[in-house]
Amino acid sequence: MYLGLHAIFQKYIVRQEAKYRAKIEFMPFHRLVNDDENKFRCAFLNGISNEEGPYPLKYPFKFNWCHSEKSVIELFIPDNKRFISFEVLNSIFNSIQIDIFVDDIFYDKILIDKSKFLKFKIDFITDGWKKIMFKPNKQQKPNNKETRALSFMLIDIINE
Repeated sequence: MYLGLHAIFQKYIVRQEAKYRAKIEFMPFHRLVNDDENKFRCAFLNGISNEEGPYPLKYPFKFNWCHSEKSVIELFIPDNKRFISFEVLNSIFNSIQIDIFVDDIFYDKILIDKSKFLKFKIDFITDGWKKIMFKPNKQQKPNNKETRALSFMLIDIINE
């Protein structure tokens, strides 16, 4: 009898966990690949969601939300590829300014109008691990539907 009840409760608990599981799961960053492999790699360190979408009616593509006061990415730039393009979308504000830092040094700022895609490129002088930080001037206040302070969408990172 005990084993039968245990099996029923296990099924109920698994169903409950699946039903109420968070939409986004944040995972810790680990460098899983040896630097000697010389391949482009990317890791989201802070303020960037796991991949979401596509949502056919509103956003028919995959993306990552950038949220909080700063969003940080770490990239491994191979010695033969130093141009990295980023594609972003402002879907919340009339316009948003994003300051871009490379290894904690100001690099540039971009301005994105509402519902506009913007593609910009960073030219890295040296190869190796680089920290990219985006600091938007606006964040949406968290509410009952969304607990993150959303600012803009990161659509793609391309190693050119």
